[in-house]
Amino acid sequence: MNEPYKIQVELLNKVAILLKLQKDDIDEIGKALSVNEDRYGIKAALLVNKARYLNLFSDIIFFLAEKLLSEKGENFRFYVGHLRTLVEIYTRLLYSDNQTETRRMALWVADTLFTFGYTTYESGKGMNNIRDIDVKNEEFYKTQILSYKSFINDEKIDIPNNRKDFTRKKLKKLKLEYPSPKSVLDQNYTKDCSSETSAVWPGSIGAARKAYICYSNYIHGNHLTGASHGNEKFWILGTSVILSSLLVELVNKKTINNIRVSNFESWLIDVKANKKAFTKFWKLGNLERQSSPKEDNLT
Repeated sequence: MNEPYKIQVELLNKVAILLKLQKDDIDEIGKALSVNEDRYGIKAALLVNKARYLNLFSDIIFFLAEKLLSEKGENFRFYVGHLRTLVEIYTRLLYSDNQTETRRMALWVADTLFTFGYTTYESGKGMNNIRDIDVKNEEFYKTQILSYKSFINDEKIDIPNNRKDFTRKKLKKLKLEYPSPKSVLDQNYTKDCSSETSAVWPGSIGAARKAYICYSNYIHGNHLTGASHGNEKFWILGTSVILSSLLVELVNKKTINNIRVSNFESWLIDVKANKKAFTKFWKLGNLERQSSPKEDNLT
């Protein structure tokens, strides 16, 4: 196995471990919140939600790292879709972290109620025993509204009492819909939370934006050009490392007050040390595929 490639996968595993540590840090911050700090109970819920996102992100990274060492080259096209998920997690947290605290809470409440309310109403149509299921879901929806009632009333958010009325059109009217990943990456949200990552990859934000657009097309059947095939494992490895770096830096700076900054900086030093050799290996692989497109002996 090529050494730069192997090192890059090891770095991917290391950053997944770092993300798990950050997840634990967030859990501790949530536990330490006092009633006075979180009178609505929403700040704690937001932290739980963020910790779950980090957990999912790191689990995907561990999964991809394992596949990068064991999977056949022709099968990597089936894993490209995970990159889109990574971009979606990063941009959701990036957008949220750049809102005021009140708007951040309003976005979360509206999204939670919409996701459970209208989507369960629509997906339940045509199911057997739908009446019983519908009654239970409606009761749960109203219980959730009661949980956030003080905040909803104080902020005068017009949440529908019946979940079937909480349509996407209503969510847009409330101006509480999370924007698309592309829209988030088009904004200047990363200015103060990506400098260290950008120092290693100057085009990291552009790479994330391109990844979302290109990989979305790819997984929906538009496989770009024939010349691109065979690059999938390099897309996965290269993009996963960049997105992981962006997320770790974001969490360090916006949520956990840089308590993992030394871990992050140490990891970045190792990434930078391997960058040139890994990039050279990737380019060599492109040349080998062009001369023998059916071969996959690069790892």
